Amino acid sequence: MTDNMFALDGRRGHEIVHVFAIRSEELERMPLDERRKNIDSRSTAGWWRLDELGEGKLPFYPEGILELARGLA
Repeated sequence: MTDNMFALDGRRGHEIVHVFAIRSEELERMPLDERRKNIDSRSTAGWWRLDELGEGKLPFYPEGILELARGLA
């Protein structure tokens, strides 16, 4: 778990991010290029390779979470 304070469009925000290491045959069958709409329909979820994320690549927030994810992999 990590706690993240941020600013977006001039407004302060706060989020608590929970990170879990799981195994799921159903999720592992999901193609890397597939994106699924979340319940709120404003965002999507999908799989990305850890080496595609981070500095100079696709952003991965909050700060420090990529190292945590790599430690779980």
